[in-house]
Amino acid sequence: MSGVTFPPIAPRSAPTVSSSEPQRAERAVGGKATRTPKVFKTAKSTAGASTQSYALALHKSRKDPRLSDQIPISEMDLERGVASMLERGLVPHGFSVDSMISGGGPSPISSMPAPLHKHTDQFKRADVMTTNLGFGSVISTKIDFHAIEQIPAKASYAQLVAAKREAQLHLVETKPRPPPKTSDPAPEHFNVRPLDSSHELSSMPVKERDDARTYAELLDLYSLHEFIIRRGRTLRNTPEFVSFKRSYSAQWGSIETVIEQLEDLLTAYGVNMVYIDGKRVMHFAVLDQGILSKEELMSCIANRQEVEPQMASVVVQYQQGLRGHHVAATKLQSVWKMYRERKRYGRLRIATAAAVVIQRQWVIHRAHMKTRRLLTIHRDALSIQWKDTMERFLRDWPRIREGKRVVLHIPSLSLPSFQCKQMPFFDCFQAAQMMRLADLRDRNVEIILLAPFKLEKETFAYYLNVLKAAGAENPEGRVCLIVPENNKRLPPGLSLTKMVLMSSKTMKLLQSLVRGKQAYIVPGLMGPEEHTLACRLNLPLFAAEPKVAQVLATKSGGKTILEAAEVATPVGAYHIKNTNDLFIILARFMVEYRDVSRWLVKIDSESGSRGHAVFDTSRIRCLTEQSDIVTTDMLLKELTEHAAKRVKILHTSAYPEWGAYADVFNATGGCVEAVPSRVMASPTANLYVEPDGTVHLLSVVENVCSPQLSVLGCSFPQTASNYEGIRDAALSVAHAAFRRRVIGYMSVDFVVYERLESNNDRAMRLWAVDFDLYWTTNSCMHQWVMLLTGATFDAESGRCLMPQAPTSSTISDTASASSVGGSYVPLTYVYSGLVYNSYIGAIRHTTFFSHCRQAGLSFDVKTRTGLAFHLVDTLLKGCFGAVAIGASMSQCVGWLHDIQQLVQAELPKDADSIAESNYSYFVSAVKHLLTKSTERKVGESVRKRMTK
Repeated sequence: MSGVTFPPIAPRSAPTVSSSEPQRAERAVGGKATRTPKVFKTAKSTAGASTQSYALALHKSRKDPRLSDQIPISEMDLERGVASMLERGLVPHGFSVDSMISGGGPSPISSMPAPLHKHTDQFKRADVMTTNLGFGSVISTKIDFHAIEQIPAKASYAQLVAAKREAQLHLVETKPRPPPKTSDPAPEHFNVRPLDSSHELSSMPVKERDDARTYAELLDLYSLHEFIIRRGRTLRNTPEFVSFKRSYSAQWGSIETVIEQLEDLLTAYGVNMVYIDGKRVMHFAVLDQGILSKEELMSCIANRQEVEPQMASVVVQYQQGLRGHHVAATKLQSVWKMYRERKRYGRLRIATAAAVVIQRQWVIHRAHMKTRRLLTIHRDALSIQWKDTMERFLRDWPRIREGKRVVLHIPSLSLPSFQCKQMPFFDCFQAAQMMRLADLRDRNVEIILLAPFKLEKETFAYYLNVLKAAGAENPEGRVCLIVPENNKRLPPGLSLTKMVLMSSKTMKLLQSLVRGKQAYIVPGLMGPEEHTLACRLNLPLFAAEPKVAQVLATKSGGKTILEAAEVATPVGAYHIKNTNDLFIILARFMVEYRDVSRWLVKIDSESGSRGHAVFDTSRIRCLTEQSDIVTTDMLLKELTEHAAKRVKILHTSAYPEWGAYADVFNATGGCVEAVPSRVMASPTANLYVEPDGTVHLLSVVENVCSPQLSVLGCSFPQTASNYEGIRDAALSVAHAAFRRRVIGYMSVDFVVYERLESNNDRAMRLWAVDFDLYWTTNSCMHQWVMLLTGATFDAESGRCLMPQAPTSSTISDTASASSVGGSYVPLTYVYSGLVYNSYIGAIRHTTFFSHCRQAGLSFDVKTRTGLAFHLVDTLLKGCFGAVAIGASMSQCVGWLHDIQQLVQAELPKDADSIAESNYSYFVSAVKHLLTKSTERKVGESVRKRMTK
């Protein structure tokens, strides 16, 4: 406010009081005598001072309203302004500053009541411009139509000026209005207020026009505003153009832009003269669209019909336009340059995109290779460290065997991923070796057992109760069951070892559990992931080295071990690379060995009998129709062309047709061997090789096989062949394996068949057919049965003896049984294997086991006989197993038949039709065992009768 000049205010007639000689005056204020307040200067006036001193009101006079009008005001104070007076306290108390500022002329500051709006007005939508028009900035302007109506209809500019002058003269003559009333009136010289001249002008009467309008006015009013453009230039001196410019002077800038575009267009086409519609030009100027199109510019031409033929073709502007040839040449050059640069840009863009892709792939490849090199270096360092750990383990095994140790059991089936996905109930088979807990018989052993899924509390408590009944000390404190935390997040078809490697918390837990302890790993079916796990945990493997195991665990690798052991094997060949070599070998064998009716083909990478296929000679036409003149070439041609019709794949769920089987065979290789015509039995020898080379024969069982040649369960003891022959052959295979640096658990499969000798005598022969380089489920079950019964195995005789009638209800070991004077009886059992069917999961396990107890199908702890269950989990997983332990084979088979009938009663009728089930094979195996048991009884009775 200090920068605003205010009108001077007349000083009051009051005596001036000097600051050096103050005068006191008294006057009556409200009937009381008061003193005139002192006014003093803030500083003395000195020569050369850069500032001036002004009077200040006393603090007492500022606060007391009765003394406020006693303050003297000089001319200098008035010239200083209202702001200075307010700061120094010279303005009386309660005085309206608004009247002081606005009095005497127009004021930059004014006060007025604040407008109050209705509450509902805030919800009304305002008009929004959706088009970018030229008048968008003034779209919200409101026009005062009342003020327009006050303007005379026929009033010229000169008349309006004269009327305004008369209004100003009238304003001077009129008296000022009285000031507004206030509660505390101010001095008279503060109440000067200017009059509103615009109000007087609007209310002044206007005289009607009587004179005639001029030519310019008439022209502006009635003209069409059409002007001429001649040879590309606008004729600006014509009355029409001058009237057009005078009428639309406010928008002339936009109009000039449109006119220039019209001039350029007409110049380009060489048009001599056209008439332009000014109103149409004004329309486009108001829209303010910038550069207009040719059609929009043509619409501004009044004589368009005459001009349009001259502008219809583009060629005209190059033929008749100003410098048309130069423009045409420029156009051609620009088009050619545009085309050339466009092509160049297209090629450049393609090349740039290709370069970006190549560079990105190269960067990714470099990062990938660098990562692989780093991982390889890391793996090599871990592998070297693990090899040192393995050597110390082999060297210190005698000490480790006698001391306390931690055994990490990983019953993993480390098969290729596509095979794992095809196996039904794959996770159940990986969790089927809970019987490994039998190692807790040794009080120095602690077990860490990994499982692919979490077991129910009832199932784990069942195994712990069996361990307690068997005399194991503190089984709860010496066993730890661990499930990988990512088992539900990982995709199906992964081995247990891979699941552990992909679960970081499980790895950290395992490292903490084995830290500072003597520990080693007992794996299952080994793969490359077992080596990775052993290196990361830095624990030795109680098995062959991973690279050796991957070679010897194949079907052809097992054949090399059997050949190195110099045991009897069937006629065949191994390490066959593809089907072409297979057909050549088969054709040669079929010609040489006419007495062999079936040839068995095995895939190297498969386990069990999943990769088995049979070529039956009775289905080969060359051998049946032309057996006398058949040659190898004839057989090779028929096998090559009709192999799909001549072969029988045993597991169609894994390989539905020959094409799929041949693809896997060509990828992994395989072997072929002869199948005896009369197979009597299929015994298996389970062995255990210590790191120092000591070989232990754990058991010799007789396998219970299905028609697909797959092993379901087993029975003990085996009676099909001479035990000494099986024992010697098995020990020979174990020693041959140890020479290949193979340790740990292994199994050797044999075939006992009947052969017709030259003198028409039938003799029993034994062939070693397969070699399993892992701890099988049947071998685990034998150790579990020995724990249940307290039996011991005699490797020399092949018999397993158990106490007959112990004095305590708790199962004890052999030493405690002998101390109480108990007798021993041979151990006999039949194991069903793992029976799986999805309908088994629908059986309520509490009701099922209650029915089993009512039927007497339970294990008697006193007599150590009865039926014990092999549980992977409760029946919810859809699988179970049972082992019958009795005094004779017929009794065991009878109990197994009873449990089969009980399960059959709980299952629906179509349970056998499910593809992913082996229940039908279990039923047929039980029937076969019943038949053999009956035949054995008849034979024994006949022999007794003949003896008598």
